[in-house]
Amino acid sequence: MASGKTKWSITSPDRQELKCADGVVYVSETGDDPHVQALDATTGMKSWTSPISGSSLLIAGAVLYVTSKNKEAVYALDAATGAMA
Repeated sequence: MASGKTKWSITSPDRQELKCADGVVYVSETGDDPHVQALDATTGMKSWTSPISGSSLLIAGAVLYVTSKNKEAVYALDAATGAMA
């Protein structure tokens, strides 16, 4: 039975976008330390971090698409590793 208690949390003052798929939470951040990161949805443990600064996220199969903050570029990352696909 669900307790309603918080399982985990992160502090993210400059979060732009958040998506969840296949047990992974993807977060894009801007600001002083721009990056995209993947977190385990159950534990909140970080799986990987990429230095790409993005504003929008889209997941299609095993690829995480990230649009740049200024919308001039789209990056394709391996959703499992964060490496450029």
